[in-house]
Amino acid sequence: MWARQLGAPVAPAVCAPAFDDRRDPLLGARNVQAAATLAVEQADWVGQILDAGGFPVVLGGDDSVLLGCLLALRRLGSAGLVLLDGHTDFWDLPDGTGELSDSDLWIATGHGPDVISDLEGRRPLGP
Repeated sequence: MWARQLGAPVAPAVCAPAFDDRRDPLLGARNVQAAATLAVEQADWVGQILDAGGFPVVLGGDDSVLLGCLLALRRLGSAGLVLLDGHTDFWDLPDGTGELSDSDLWIATGHGPDVISDLEGRRPLGP
């Protein structure tokens, strides 16, 4: 409703694949492949908005939405990042809780296995 009042277009919601509760043997994290797949799809939408001259605002329920946003920006070249959050987001996954949201900055800066940290061969995604 607020988007309509502002005259802002709304892209369709990007739906995550089914959650995989099994822990990745290298990372100790859950849902790694699904998060990587979702990041690429999200990057496609964010890229379309940027290409059209828009200013995307991405709302998500998990910090891993950062990965799709950064991938869209890396496709355009280099990117800077300002992130406000309530915790560090830089846990080395094998030492953390197993949640990607605890490690999104660690992943975005090129740490971890290629499946999540080297999306489309663009490691690192962020600064």
